[in-house]
Amino acid sequence: MYQFGQSEEWIGEQGRRQTPHVKTGREAQVSAALDTMARGHEVPIISVALAYVLQKAPYIFPMVDGNEVSHLKSNIEALRLELTAEDIDEIDKGCL
Repeated sequence: MYQFGQSEEWIGEQGRRQTPHVKTGREAQVSAALDTMARGHEVPIISVALAYVLQKAPYIFPMVDGNEVSHLKSNIEALRLELTAEDIDEIDKGCL
């Protein structure tokens, strides 16, 4: 399992070489806010991230993909999820 700060390459589940992403302080803040909201709404974190993009910039539609049914369900859940103004402000705080 990837641990924060690890930078060497590793082989993923499908045998593809992958380089783990090391988060900056700001990225860690945004991830924490998204994770807290996901737990509060009882949805996957990706659903919150997609809902944020859809509500923040409704003229932009993110391109999504899913190789597993659970991924597709998360994408659909994002369409149903309505974030409050406070939720969006909390994510924005981490982005600044």
